[in-house]
Amino acid sequence: MKTAEQVRILSKITTHDRAGKHFTEIYNLDDLAELEAEGLIAISRPTPEATGIPYSQEHWTVKVTEDGLALVEAYPEYREWATGGRLPVRFAVVQSGYYVFGTGFTRNEAFMNATRWMVDERGNIGGLSPEAVKNMIVQTEGHVKGDLILLSADHPDFDSHLKEQGGFEQIDGGWYASCS
Repeated sequence: MKTAEQVRILSKITTHDRAGKHFTEIYNLDDLAELEAEGLIAISRPTPEATGIPYSQEHWTVKVTEDGLALVEAYPEYREWATGGRLPVRFAVVQSGYYVFGTGFTRNEAFMNATRWMVDERGNIGGLSPEAVKNMIVQTEGHVKGDLILLSADHPDFDSHLKEQGGFEQIDGGWYASCS
């Protein structure tokens, strides 16, 4: 499989799409086996101890590995092509529901994008480093208004933050940002 096809799959794959379709119904099993063999995805195939007989495919789950995320991040041009000119969003740096500062497919990409809009201690827009943004993130659920938080796409408030922000579009249950 070519890199472009790997990125196309990795940028979209989830256990179930928003329509409820299982990943084994969407993707070719040979392609999934290749991605798994290359360490780009991890498929969990549960087996109950009592019987030792593996559960059927509908009980499997899939996750993109760190190597898979790195591949997608390394080829934004393929990701853009794979998603029709829109960039998939899985993470958002949010100021307690007020403003989405940065989004990305990976955490690091969200931090990098947040640096473009955040103001440093001297009042310069874009003056913060990604590390400074990471240090400003509140790590607990007990954040207060004004705190920066990092949300993943599976967080219950993720959809509402992106809907209210504007500049994002939900397609087949996934969120996308324009490339500009």
